[in-house]
Amino acid sequence: MSELFKKTSDDLFPFRPLYLNWLNSTYLRPRRAAKKSLLDLRNEYVIIMPINAKEDPQFIFELYSDANLITVCDRGDERAFCDVIVDPINGYWDLPAKTFDMFNRLCEGIHEYKVFIKMDFDIFINKDYLYDVITFMAENSDKRIYFGDNNYVDSEFKQPVMNGKIYAITSKILQDYCTCDIEKPGTGLEDYWLGYTIHNCTDSKNYTQADDIFQYKSHEKEIFHKKYGDYPVKISLGTIR
Repeated sequence: MSELFKKTSDDLFPFRPLYLNWLNSTYLRPRRAAKKSLLDLRNEYVIIMPINAKEDPQFIFELYSDANLITVCDRGDERAFCDVIVDPINGYWDLPAKTFDMFNRLCEGIHEYKVFIKMDFDIFINKDYLYDVITFMAENSDKRIYFGDNNYVDSEFKQPVMNGKIYAITSKILQDYCTCDIEKPGTGLEDYWLGYTIHNCTDSKNYTQADDIFQYKSHEKEIFHKKYGDYPVKISLGTIR
């Protein structure tokens, strides 16, 4: 099939010519607008994805092959894709300890990015939307921005806690976290622990309202957790607790 087409140059033609050897004519197609690519933002952000020993994220690696993504694995997991190793945990309710270790590793070595995203491996997200989120947060990285789906908190604690499937913070929040004295947590919900921790940390700094944390609410219609369905495609990922 390839022999039916002749090479053209975008530098020579204002449109994209398509020559068809079996027809006596030339069709001109309007130049397509450049699609947003996460590759263009690779120096602005990093996605941190925790993986346990029973999970195989190969499909996600293909889905997000254009993303700047690092994996966090348990000690003893020797699979080649593991980028960061942390102490193993006993189960789901020990995830706060894994998140604690993960953020401490960020404090030790990764500071050049403006946006830090934690994402579960069983997430489908509209990449154009993710591109816009990263762009907005990177352009406003001088602010403390906390992105995600705000969980309802039935307690005296009124600050936003973003759902653990995906959340993001600007580098300002990470800098605060890295300078606060934070104890290793016990059992519980990792997203609640992180929300409490970063708010307690910034509160201890006595910032003005302009320097406090801004909540950036996610558009949930652009995010699919564990399953995606749109006829005729149906995909499921992850495990059911």
